Amino acid sequence: MDKFSIGIDPGASGCVVVLSHGESPAICRMKTSPQCEVIDFLRWFVAPALSSGTVHVALEQVASSPQMGVRSAFTFGQGYGWLEGVLSTLQLPFTYVRPQVWQKDLSIPKKKEKTQPEHKRVLVDKARQLYPKEKITADVADALLIAHWCYYHCKEGTASIRGGL
Repeated sequence: MDKFSIGIDPGASGCVVVLSHGESPAICRMKTSPQCEVIDFLRWFVAPALSSGTVHVALEQVASSPQMGVRSAFTFGQGYGWLEGVLSTLQLPFTYVRPQVWQKDLSIPKKKEKTQPEHKRVLVDKARQLYPKEKITADVADALLIAHWCYYHCKEGTASIRGGL
């Protein structure tokens, strides 16, 4: 039985990554894909995954930041809600996971100890360490690491929250 783990890093420069044992990660970048392509990408994996194995999604639980303007925060919230709606419509079981939880479980140092570019470099390096045969870029690293975390930590069933609200 195959196990499919999907990691989602929401946001305009986010990404959706599907992992299946022994296969190269499948990647859909949100900044270059219209919403319909993201839906089609997920559908492509949903049917075979649900009929031949297990599938679970980890959706990074993030919020707008104080640095965002009102319009940016609203747009981010709309996109996040859209992702939740797509997952529910496709009947994909998903888990909300806070960045602090998946990063701690993968032994990634806390973000506050580094600048944003330094922290992003740590995430890319960790993804490259785990998947040395793959070409890992900064826009893919988070989603790939979330999918990796999900492979080992997500449980079958209904939506859940890891790390509190």
